[in-house]
Amino acid sequence: MAVNFYITGLPRSRTAWFANFFTYGDSFCYHEASKFWVHNKSLASVMSGADTRYVGNSDSGLLLYFDEIIRDAPSAKWVIIKRDKNEVEKSLKRIFKHGYTDVLDIASGLLDRCAAITCAMVVDFDALREFDIMERIWTHCLPDIPFPVERWRMLNDMKVELLDDVILTEFETARIFADRR
Repeated sequence: MAVNFYITGLPRSRTAWFANFFTYGDSFCYHEASKFWVHNKSLASVMSGADTRYVGNSDSGLLLYFDEIIRDAPSAKWVIIKRDKNEVEKSLKRIFKHGYTDVLDIASGLLDRCAAITCAMVVDFDALREFDIMERIWTHCLPDIPFPVERWRMLNDMKVELLDDVILTEFETARIFADRR
């Protein structure tokens, strides 16, 4: 049976990046597996599909299912990414042209609840580029898998936060690909 771990935070807190990083060796990490609950499929059944020793889910939507996850997997490790709510809203506005203040207020309260459990490691978003912080997160979730230093360096150099400043329309994307032909 797989050992489960969960990574969550407000939207725009690098959950996709974490899913990529933690899919390595004997670990598989879903990104936004909670969306399958909409289709009446439990998170446990979704996560049982991976054939690795460790199976995680990096997902802002976990906040909505916190009670169920704690009930079903009380010893699972959690990583809570704390990011300034105003930064999150600014990032969301760049993409969607409007904010989600009410939703972010509710999500922030749920995040504080998650952070209070004993198996949770709380990390500040701005510290996610630091080697020692990432190594501690890795060890928290995957205690017997060596930290992949080169993989971390490669992914860390991607500077995914900069993508917040680059929003392409479908037309712009099509033009870029057409220019490369």
